[in-house]
Amino acid sequence: MNSIKILEEKKKCLINEISKLGAFRKGSLTEQYLKSTCKDGCERKHGPYCLYTFKENKKTFSKRIDNLNEKEKYREQIENFRRFQKLMEELSLVSQQLADIGIDEDKKKFRKLSEKKKKMKALR
Repeated sequence: MNSIKILEEKKKCLINEISKLGAFRKGSLTEQYLKSTCKDGCERKHGPYCLYTFKENKKTFSKRIDNLNEKEKYREQIENFRRFQKLMEELSLVSQQLADIGIDEDKKKFRKLSEKKKKMKALR
């Protein structure tokens, strides 16, 4: 019974942490450099340019982020999404453990009922 209380408390804490997360978005930020060839034939690198990339419905989408403040917001939102994923993974494990304990308790109750029925039949 003690383990149930511990797991329930952990579940509440995880849900509370999830609710405190700010805005989040999936994807990643990368730096992109572009090469260009000058008239004299030498190559030059341009950049870095910040590129936000994410997948949706098996398609990859990209957006260039030029504003530094916007770049930091995207970075924070991506970190929040990764934190969300970790918290959901933990919540899933805790919920599964609680479900397993519930099934085990149901089995024990069923066994006790079966034993009582056997004793009642033996007394008749």
